[in-house]
Amino acid sequence: MAKAEDWLKERAKVIAAKKSDRTAAEGVIATITDAKRKRALLLELLCETDFASRSPSYAKAAVDLAASAYAAPVPASSGSTSGPDAYAAWLQSAPVKEKMEGLAFTLRENVKIRRVVNVTADVVGLYSHSKVELPADVTVPEGAAAVSVCPKIGVITMNVKGSASDAAQKEIADFADKLSRQVVAMSPKFLNDAEKAAAGPKPEGEDNWETLYEQEYMSGGGGKQTSSIIKAHQKQIKHAHQVEFDVSGFLRWEVGEGVERKQENYGEEVAKLVNGSR
Repeated sequence: MAKAEDWLKERAKVIAAKKSDRTAAEGVIATITDAKRKRALLLELLCETDFASRSPSYAKAAVDLAASAYAAPVPASSGSTSGPDAYAAWLQSAPVKEKMEGLAFTLRENVKIRRVVNVTADVVGLYSHSKVELPADVTVPEGAAAVSVCPKIGVITMNVKGSASDAAQKEIADFADKLSRQVVAMSPKFLNDAEKAAAGPKPEGEDNWETLYEQEYMSGGGGKQTSSIIKAHQKQIKHAHQVEFDVSGFLRWEVGEGVERKQENYGEEVAKLVNGSR
């Protein structure tokens, strides 16, 4: 049995190496959040075809990898985002490499972790767009509160001044979730005018040069700018809970964004597999 397992592992390595130069632009984003709404782990797992990415086993693999990264020791201070560099050791660890090689072997496709970040702040809001239904055997990792898998995601981070009660934390987090939905739907380029000014003149051919603050608020805002809605919530939270908050940043991910998609001859690939099985 041990020899058979070793053979399968070596075979998986060979298959993964052969597929590694193929374009991987389909896939899912797995997220894990904690109960206090102070941390979110995001992991983008890419493969070659939409067919493969829609399988329940693929969603479970993405969650398993995200759970492993969530448990990995990654230092992150409040209000920070730890990206791929912080996860270099984890990405090269034997369990992760074996998991990726096994996926490539099973799917017969190039599979890769494109991005992984750990976001921490006083409050972290999150919106997963078009959530994928997870298999029944997917469980929430120890120390986490929720998991999700989706093709698009928005994240909002907030700073809180003062000692927030559980009720205040929840109200601020619920509002952060709504702002995260705004980020997914409206795709702002910057958070506010200060970020926009720091970026310099708008490049020629750039269509999107909006800030989150100047956009019209989409969730029942009555045509008001998002900045006005934020100010109203700040006033409401301060009056009700004697704490203050401000929006410190956002993230927006979409599966495969920015990846150059090459035309692959999958018919030829299938023919090779069929002929090889005869």
